[in-house]
Amino acid sequence: MKRLLTPALAAVLVMTLASAAWAIRIFGATNSGNQMGTQQSVLDLGKDIEGKDIGDTLHFELKSEGAVIFTFSAECAVDGTEQQWVSIELLANGVALGQSAGDQDTFCSGDGFAGINDSWVMASMTVPVELKPGDYDLQVQVTPAGGANGWWIGDMGLTVLIRKR
Repeated sequence: MKRLLTPALAAVLVMTLASAAWAIRIFGATNSGNQMGTQQSVLDLGKDIEGKDIGDTLHFELKSEGAVIFTFSAECAVDGTEQQWVSIELLANGVALGQSAGDQDTFCSGDGFAGINDSWVMASMTVPVELKPGDYDLQVQVTPAGGANGWWIGDMGLTVLIRKR
């Protein structure tokens, strides 16, 4: 019995320490509506995870410096050729985060057929960064690139995971 108890206690101790080190706070937003445009725009994020209308900005507070993981997913379509696309930037207090900066990351691209009502995809991006303590206003900006004629974004979700230290 003593031999079984020791590994069990060790496992409980490791799980307790690991969960304390990796405890997280979660923020998020969802919008099941569709948004379309032809120019760079900040998207309407819809409602936060508590069901409150938040418009185009998700507010969160970071109490200490730490790792934050942002994930954005949405149905996406582009009116354009296969070489025309839309880019998504996650903006914290107006500054693009991590690899989402700039318009060279393709979130989705056109298909060569006229119009926007075809070739939808469900795309997703994850952006891990280290942020300093403070209040943050998070926005999602869509930018048509490569000469795209228009874009369509729908059924989107935004998740923010903050590692508590």
